[in-house]
Amino acid sequence: MKILIINFFIFFNVIAFAQKNIKVTYSQISKNDTLQFQLISDGKYANYYNLPYKVLNERKVKETAPMQAEITEANNFTVAAQNHFFSLNSNFAYWQTTARKAEIVVDSLPTIDWKIDYKDQKKIGSYTAIKATTKYRGSDLVAYFTPQIPHTFGPLKLKGLPGLILEVYTVENYPYRWIVKKIEYLNTEDLPNVLQPNLEGLKMVTMREFRTKENKAREEKANLTALRISERGGKHTFASFRQGLEKVYEWEKN
Repeated sequence: MKILIINFFIFFNVIAFAQKNIKVTYSQISKNDTLQFQLISDGKYANYYNLPYKVLNERKVKETAPMQAEITEANNFTVAAQNHFFSLNSNFAYWQTTARKAEIVVDSLPTIDWKIDYKDQKKIGSYTAIKATTKYRGSDLVAYFTPQIPHTFGPLKLKGLPGLILEVYTVENYPYRWIVKKIEYLNTEDLPNVLQPNLEGLKMVTMREFRTKENKAREEKANLTALRISERGGKHTFASFRQGLEKVYEWEKN
């Protein structure tokens, strides 16, 4: 009976909430750093993008709107604006970054099989959050969503729960965690026109093509490093693995 009541509450809340526009700020926390991202959604479409942030030498990326952040060199690494576009009724997502302005990566998303435990709840801010778990592209995930905000989206390309994801983390030795920091409601006139990608004039690259090219470049660099070390009498072991949310893609499982 308790689950039926909760499910009725979710259904009623979806109707009452209608399609309110939201802007959600998340912190992405890992062993090495903490980054800031935002999710903008009208309930049907969403754009998840990174915010400018400080680097170790205290230089800042220029404050600009999404999709307009400048690439800034600092402490030997590059900070670039990137956007993940995804939607409620499509299994395709689009990934665009200012580091590759002439192309856009098209990702065919797997269906996420969420397991919801309505008995496991906690408070995140003023919201009641319900636990859900799943396996997604090589990561075991634990998420907490709230039916009080019935947007089916969350960090990166996660979706499919009956409420906004407030927190999600990977279960591993070096975990990644995303936690909501701020939620804002936007009027339609204040909603940025960045919910869907502008594909005009862009080269379409599949995620498989992109990752295959990336893996080849990484392996060539590792082989060159190994050669240089061996010439000096040393040994080098190349460990090929990804960190973060997406570690293993569908075509890499076999």
